Formats: sequence, structure tokens, C-alpha cells
Amino acid sequence: MKLDIGSKIKMMALNENAGYGTVTARKELDINGFLARYKGMPFVLVDYFDEKEIMPMQVWLSEEIASALIAERFFERVYPNGTEVLPERKTASSAGYDFVAPRDIKIPAKGFSELVLTGIRAYMPKNEYLALHIRSSLAVKHGLTLINAVGIIDADYYDNEDNGGNIGVKFYNSSDTDYVIKAGERMMQGIFAPYRTVDNDKACATRTGGIGSTGE
Repeated sequence: MKLDIGSKIKMMALNENAGYGTVTARKELDINGFLARYKGMPFVLVDYFDEKEIMPMQVWLSEEIASALIAERFFERVYPNGTEVLPERKTASSAGYDFVAPRDIKIPAKGFSELVLTGIRAYMPKNEYLALHIRSSLAVKHGLTLINAVGIIDADYYDNEDNGGNIGVKFYNSSDTDYVIKAGERMMQGIFAPYRTVDNDKACATRTGGIGSTGE
């Protein structure tokens, strides 16, 4: 992938207390002394959050090092010091990443749950999306579905100005019995997938909001 402003960098490879960083500037450093050998080399400024210090940090990295650490797709907490469980695959051949309930979620019989914000956001290439599916056990055994059947998270939903990319879902209960998804219980799966566009596609608008904002 090309290194550019906005590129995501896997800072945890350099600092065990860091997550993913963002390239915010690039320049050739004008430095002297024992670092003079780096003078004129292209560097990028990376902003990241240090979980141990609990504060935002910045560091200059050479483009060579930063290019080797570019991230393609990942999950992260919307709030860096949050405690939400990041989605995980359970087996080597699983397509989906399991999301766990951040709290108890009550879904009344023949009714809907409240909007549940997971506290998780997803970063991915611009030509991909994240599909959200109900866990099969909840569907088959308890008659639950996502309110929109399959949730679609676009790449530009990440870090939107409305909710910071916070993935939210609502559930529908088609059974005659109330059901509660317990906090920490696996509730849905996220699957990354590519999409295609038609030859004469002219979409050029920029997302400005969160849930339901595409095209507004």
C-alpha cells in the first residue's frame, strides 16, 4: 500500500504500549549532529495514543520504516482508553470476527432492542466493506435477527465526525419470548469483503455523518 497522509501505521511494532497511528505530515528533516546522516531523508510524522502513559504522542519515522508498517484493516476501540473487547476469529478457517455484547441487551418478544453502540470501529481499504451478520445460534435457537438483516459498514464510516466510527446495531426478536443477550456474549460476526463498481461510476461525495448518513 502507498504511504500517504492519513495512512495508518502499526505503532505496536515499535512500542508495545501503542496501537495504530496516523500519518499527519511528511517532510525532509533538517537535522545536524550525530543524526546528520539522516539529513534530507524523507520522514513522516505519526500521531498515536500511548496506552501506558494514557496520552496522545507524536514521533517522526523514516518513510522506509513507516512504509513497512502500513496497516490494511483492523478493529480498534473508539475511545483509546476504553475496555471493550475487540472482535476476534475463533478458528483458523473462520470468515467472521465475533463481536461481543458490551452490556446486557434486552430484546422483547416480537419487538426491537435499543440501539447498541459497540464502542468498536473498523478500518479497511476504500474498496472494502464490513458485513455484519447475526450469530447463527441466536437466529436458529432464539429467533433473533439484526434489524436490517445484514449491516453494511463502509470504509468511510471509520472516524466519521458524527460518532467516530462507533459501530451500532439493533436486534429484532421474532419469537414469543423475551430474550437477553448477556454482556460478553457473542452477538454477531463481521466479515470483510471487497466490492465492485460499474464502469461509469461517478460517486465523489464525502461522508459527513454516522449511521444512515450515506448519500445525505
